[in-house]
Amino acid sequence: MSFLGVPVSMCAWMIDAFGSEEQRHRFCPPLCAMEKFASYCLTEPGSGSDAASLLTSAKRQGDHYVLNGTKAFISGGGEADTYVVMCRTGGPGPKGISCVVVEKGAPGLSFGKKEKKDALQCWRHEGPDVGVGSDRWKKPHHSMADGRAETVVGATALIFQMGWNSQPTRAVIFEDCAVPVANRIGAEGQGFLIAMQGLNGGRVNIASCSLGAAHASVILARDHLKIRKQFGVPLANNQYLQFKLADMATRLVASRMMIRSAAVALQEEREDAVALCSMAKLFATDECFAICNQALQMHGGYGYLKDYVVQQYVRDTRVHQILEGSNEVMRMLVSRSLLQE
Repeated sequence: MSFLGVPVSMCAWMIDAFGSEEQRHRFCPPLCAMEKFASYCLTEPGSGSDAASLLTSAKRQGDHYVLNGTKAFISGGGEADTYVVMCRTGGPGPKGISCVVVEKGAPGLSFGKKEKKDALQCWRHEGPDVGVGSDRWKKPHHSMADGRAETVVGATALIFQMGWNSQPTRAVIFEDCAVPVANRIGAEGQGFLIAMQGLNGGRVNIASCSLGAAHASVILARDHLKIRKQFGVPLANNQYLQFKLADMATRLVASRMMIRSAAVALQEEREDAVALCSMAKLFATDECFAICNQALQMHGGYGYLKDYVVQQYVRDTRVHQILEGSNEVMRMLVSRSLLQE
């Protein structure tokens, strides 16, 4: 759901909303029919929440842009057919960013190692000569087995994660990658605006993913309380656990209402859509993770076993508080909206 619902729908929407008639007819039908998949390429090794500082460059040469740089943590990387890439065609800051579509198989497009799951994160050291054009990056890290810090230079990474096992995630690498100017979505310098508007829908989507896991967790917890006995009676007879279950269900319904409200505002293109999408993502991902975590706690030691799916919901929903803009950034967006009134 995360791979299909978030990057694919975001990319199709951005092309449909900002692309030309020719681009919409060329890219959108296979995406909407799910004959092809798309990936949203914004994050870089050195720019996460500060997306406007991205370094991936796109220099125009005739009727092509030549891309150099690296995108990190890309859902569907290596598997998707279409990559909607935010790159720098102008000067520093958001106004220098444009949006281009890179199709799989383009010369100069390559991918890092598929991320491995359920382990510590580290970047593989490729040596001093490995880089991507002029945008080589170095990342000091402290997650080595003996606690040492290692400075890493390179674009290929071995990245270990704790969840999201069902989707491929890789670095997307551009080395003198030639892309037709005809693949630019919108005008030059419009890319950051396109990226941010795409994220509004992505935030509703990722909040909805959390909602699904939380709903399943409430059902699992309820059923477990009915079956599991301690001290000769079902756990469901314990009033403390009854109250906890009631709180979980209440948080679930409140999250669902906030997500629906944000989705309506976004669909209607209302002025408060950005704030409502940020609120929904912030509230729902926090509350739904808490619901999943509480469900695991109610399962006791069994909840920590891989045989019980509730542990997967805890692992998978944790990253939702980081994706599509961290929840700290969501608070910044909400407060900014309030202070501008």
